[in-house]
Amino acid sequence: MESIKDLMRIKEKVTKYLSIRRKYASFYDWFNRKKNIKEIGITRIFMLEMEKRRESIFHNLSESNQDPPDVLAESFTGNLIGIEVCELVDEETIRKFQKGNKVVKNWSKKEVIEKIQNIINCKESKVFFGGPYEKKILLIHTDEPFLDFEIFEGAISKQHFETTNYFNEIFLFFSYSPKLGCCPYIKIKFS
Repeated sequence: MESIKDLMRIKEKVTKYLSIRRKYASFYDWFNRKKNIKEIGITRIFMLEMEKRRESIFHNLSESNQDPPDVLAESFTGNLIGIEVCELVDEETIRKFQKGNKVVKNWSKKEVIEKIQNIINCKESKVFFGGPYEKKILLIHTDEPFLDFEIFEGAISKQHFETTNYFNEIFLFFSYSPKLGCCPYIKIKFS
């Protein structure tokens, strides 16, 4: 049986974690505050969601020793895949929320498309270490409360984003949807 001292230490750790945990759009923050653990955790959930849809393209995840990419995976042909993980979130809303203002970002379709394009542009400017890679994947995850998969799927699926084709595949990965019973994703089209 645990002693009172042990229980107090656990309580302190939980209290500390809850005080530093981001309170806005935080579905994927439960993994850990450490960036590498969070990124591999998000990628693992994405991989499991792909398996459910029978769309798997990789397995055997591991942490990358050099960033970028954030996560390494193995293709089903045994080759290396590099995965860069990035969050789509409104930073200004996070700052306001952390200060006690109970606000949320009400995204327009235009704003979402612009934000995705900005993320693609930013991430394409970075050169992956290591390799060679069979594929380079950009995984953009989001837990924005008003960025609902069912509302934005049509607009995002039809949009062709501009890219230098640095990435072979780009995905927008949403947090859990109770209505759909999964964490849905959209494969981003680009030209």
